[in-house]
Amino acid sequence: MKLLIVGYGQMGQLIEELAPAHGGEVSGRIDVDKGDWSAPADIAIAFSTADALRSNFSPYVARKLPVVIGPTGWSAPLAELTPH
Repeated sequence: MKLLIVGYGQMGQLIEELAPAHGGEVSGRIDVDKGDWSAPADIAIAFSTADALRSNFSPYVARKLPVVIGPTGWSAPLAELTPH
């Protein structure tokens, strides 16, 4: 499975380290003002901040890319980004 890591802090780096042992291949990394959103991926794994999630949300939707989201402070933008 090809992974796009969004947020390359401690958790993003740990995911990259552990992915191969679990059948994952990191195909790209997105971090503050760096990265390629067009990298081929089956899923994105996002450990960024809630503020970063606001700007990162559109690329997930545009690509119809499934995403596992685990940002810090997620509850604040939840209502804003969830369909009503």
